[in-house]
Amino acid sequence: MDRMTCIAIDDDSLFLRTIKLYLDQMDWVVLKETFTNPVRAAKGILQLQPQLILVDYEMPLVDGDYLIDWIKPKLDLMKRKPFIVLLSAVDEPPKTLLNNVDGFINKSMVRDIESLEVVLKELVHQKIA
Repeated sequence: MDRMTCIAIDDDSLFLRTIKLYLDQMDWVVLKETFTNPVRAAKGILQLQPQLILVDYEMPLVDGDYLIDWIKPKLDLMKRKPFIVLLSAVDEPPKTLLNNVDGFINKSMVRDIESLEVVLKELVHQKIA
């Protein structure tokens, strides 16, 4: 598998540090940037052109649902549409939101690098196949 560029968006800086630690150890992912501010993240998406976007569902002011709706038109301007994976502490986000993303990961499943890597590879592989 080629290395995928990635950005992660979450208002929880501790969780972002954990994600960064895990992604930095995966040989198929290159984490380009992390964002705690969804507005800055939206601008960064066009600049960085990531292939994988990890976005938190529950953020203050601009939640993941709104952010995804807001960036969807911008994704059409990209050379290659990225995979969008929703991260959340809720067991199941609204089904309408799941229609706008390529996958969902419950944050409680991100216990270690192996658990995150297995789920990410499975989600990406399903979309490529």
